[in-house]
Order: sequence, then structure tokens, then C-alpha cells
Amino acid sequence: MPKTPSNKLFKLIKSLNGSEKRYFKLYSNAKNDNKVNKYILLFDAIDLQETYDEQSLRNIIYKGEAVQTRKFSELKNYLYELLLKSLQAYDEKISIDYKLKRLMQSVRVLFKRSHYNECKELLRKARGLAVKYEHFMALLEILRWEKKIAYAQIDIAFLDQDMGRIEKEEKNALGKLQNLSALQNMFFRMLIHIDKYTSGRDDKQLGVMLHEFIQQPLLASLEKAKSYPARLWYYRIYTLYYATIYNWEGCYKTSKAMLTLMDSKSEMIKEYTTDYIAGLSKLTRSCVFLEKYDEVGWYLEKIKGVDAVAYDDSLKIHIAYYLNKFAFCIATGNFAAGLEALKKHEADRTGFDERYFSVDTFYYNYSYIYFGAGHYKEALVSLEKWLKLSPSNGKLDLYRLARVLQLVVCYELGDPLLMGEVIQQVHRYQKKQKCLSEFEGALLNFFKEVNKIADKEMEQASFVQLKVLFLKLLAVPSERPFFKLFNFMTWVESKVNSQAFSDLVRKQYLSKMTNK
Repeated sequence: MPKTPSNKLFKLIKSLNGSEKRYFKLYSNAKNDNKVNKYILLFDAIDLQETYDEQSLRNIIYKGEAVQTRKFSELKNYLYELLLKSLQAYDEKISIDYKLKRLMQSVRVLFKRSHYNECKELLRKARGLAVKYEHFMALLEILRWEKKIAYAQIDIAFLDQDMGRIEKEEKNALGKLQNLSALQNMFFRMLIHIDKYTSGRDDKQLGVMLHEFIQQPLLASLEKAKSYPARLWYYRIYTLYYATIYNWEGCYKTSKAMLTLMDSKSEMIKEYTTDYIAGLSKLTRSCVFLEKYDEVGWYLEKIKGVDAVAYDDSLKIHIAYYLNKFAFCIATGNFAAGLEALKKHEADRTGFDERYFSVDTFYYNYSYIYFGAGHYKEALVSLEKWLKLSPSNGKLDLYRLARVLQLVVCYELGDPLLMGEVIQQVHRYQKKQKCLSEFEGALLNFFKEVNKIADKEMEQASFVQLKVLFLKLLAVPSERPFFKLFNFMTWVESKVNSQAFSDLVRKQYLSKMTNK
């Protein structure tokens, strides 16, 4: 029997939620097998481990006795296969897709044994589910079996009466499948287009390109989407479009319409949980940018309240909740609440694979919150972890932001030697860049000069000049992305006015709320 890689079994067990683990125990207890004690013991032992330790597992299972590696590999493989069967049975209870597949497998079994009437009974049940949940592939399979059974029974009367209906339903299902596939492909092609734009892009140029993309006839109106799943892809295309061009009003309206559709058919949410979480996340983020702060808290709680069917759902809920919570704290200048959320996030994420959080979006939020709270050493640590990542094409703007934020954080730390080292690092990096922005070059030159100034009044005068430069750069479309990613203007104003950055951000937020 082939070996199962150690981390494969470990990762599978660690990905199970509480309900799945309990179901496995019930499922395995129903099996009468002489391996029961050992594989349950192995399951429990792996479940308790933080990191995989094979020798420790051997000692637990075999009480220190010497055993062949092959024997232990067979036990691991047996447990892995049993877990997969258990999860298939578990998913059948909660997933319409699995229920339909199981029903069609039963039809095949009965057909081979000429139990045609029983086949028809199962097909009627499967048909009801396929129509209700708009599973067009399953519907086509059901129609195929209707013809196959009629042919096996030489039921010409049925064929004479129902062939018109079958042909019409097949045509309808194929048309909706084609429509759904076309919208899915459009979404992925849009992702490809967006990813090809690196940092320093002209937002206006990107907007023109994407505007041309969504002029395709199939995206002209919601009515062009011929089914429930197709309408979800239609909304996903538009929320991605609006979010990419920073049209948060459009993103807000579209994501809200998508959620209204999903809430109107609540039985579908379990089938499309990922879409529901994504829609809530986009809607919450839109509320932050549109300063609809009274709605943000409500949607954050709604994200937390989504019923997680599996590990992947729990992970997506955690990511959506905390990224939006961090954005809310940053936008409102409530960095104390941001620190609390960060600590809670660190505690809650222990049940997930760490690699999901060792990414630029989380390091960006960590460093921003630490910076706003005045925890500059922690901010620098997050930036250093961020910069160890290899920047992808679509996230190069964030990576370049991390480089310039290093300068800002090191300045706040007040260590001229460290500042000098970072200036050299950033200088070497910027020399290699083919499309360096004026903003990046200006900020590097500013810190080179400020690092030499000892007089506070001269230093403050330099910040006044930097503010004037920033105001000019804000009028240049290609320079705006950096100002959208970090509140550089408020930071400069905090230096000009000798105020804490967090106090000024909070003051601006409260002023907006008062004027509403």
C-alpha cells in the first residue's frame, strides 16, 4: 500500500471543524474492523499535536515497540482513506451537490439490476432537487437516464409522449450552462486584466480598460444572466470592477443587491457560502470607504454570524471579519480598538494554517495599526516580514508602499543610524525599478535631507515643504495610489502641527461625523 505523506494526513485532520470530527467518530464506530482502536488513537494523537511529530505518534500507537515503517504507513493511509469517506458522507448531509451525486450513483446501481421503477422514483427525487437548486449538469444527467430507462424497457409510449419535453428541457439546461460558463469566464478574464497592471498604474487608464471590458453585451443588464448562479457571477464581475476603480458607491449598491438576492433564497446560501461571505466583505469595505460607519458594525456582526459549513468557510469568515475590522479602525483613527482586534485575531487564528496570514494584506494592516498606535518597533517588524515576501505583479503597489513606510517608521523611531541603513536599502531598491513614481523618489530624498538636520525648526520647515509637494502630487492621477493606501497627508500635517498622528486622524473622523 502506498505511503501517505505525513503532512497530508496531519493537514487534513487539522482542517476539520468540530462537527466533522464528531461525525468521523460516529462514522468510524459504525465500522467493525480490528484496526479501530489504533486508527482512532492515531486520529486523536494527531488532533492534539501543534506540529507534526511522527516519532511521538509511533510511541503512542505502539507503546515504544519497534515496528516496520511500512506498517505505520499503512495505518496512516487507512485513516486518511477512512477520513475521506467520512467527509463524503458528511458533505452529503449538507450539500445538494453531494446528494444529487449519491442519488445518481444509486440510479446506476439499480439500473444494472433492472430495478427500473425504483430508478424512476430516485430520478423524480433528484429532479426536484436539481430544478430547485438550478443544478443544470445534474438535470442533463437525469434527462439522459430518463431516455436510457425508457429504451431499456422498450417504452415507446413514454418516448412518444415525453421526447418533446425532454428536448426542450435539455436545450434550456444547455443554454443556461453556456450562459453561466460565459459569465464565469468573463470574471476570470477580468482578474487576469487587473493582475497585469502593476504599481504606478494610471487609475484613469485602468478604469478605461475595465469600462471597455464590461461593455460586452452579456453584461448589459442583470436580465442577461439566465439563472441564479449566473446572476451571482454577474454581481461578482461588477463588484470587482467597482472595487478596482475605487467606485465604492457602485460597489456598495452592487454587493447589496447581490446579498438581497441571496437572502431572498436563504436555502441557497449554504450552497454558495463563499459568495455570501465575499459579498458581505465587499459591502462592509464599501461602507468604510463611503464613511457609512453606522452600517459597518452591523455588517461585521453579520459576517461573524455566517454559518460555517466547513474549515474553508470558517477561514474566509475570519479573514473577511478581521480585514474589515482593521480597515474600520484605521479609517476612524481608533487605533486602540485596532490593537485589541489585532490581539483577538492572533488568538483566533491559531486554528488555521499560518500561511494564510503571512501575506501582504495582513502585514499592511498590522503595520498600519501598530504605527497609528505609536508601537513603531512592532510596525517595523511587520514591515520587515512583509518585505521578505516576493511581490506578485498585482500586489507590487503594496510592496512598494512597504518600502516607503520603512522610511516613515524609522523616522518615528528616532534612530539616525537605523534610518541611514534603511535609506540605503530603499535607494538600492528604487534604482532597480523601471517605473519609479515621483512620490517614491521625493520621499526618499526628503528623508535623506531630514536625517542630516538636527534643528527642530528646520525639520518642521522641511515638512511644510513636503506638504506642498504632496498637494501637487495628489493632482497627478498616477501618483494617487500611494495616498489611498496610507494617510500620508495627515501624517505630514501631524508633523507640521506637532500633533500625534492618531489624534489627528481621530479628530478628522469626528469632524466628519459632526458635519453629517
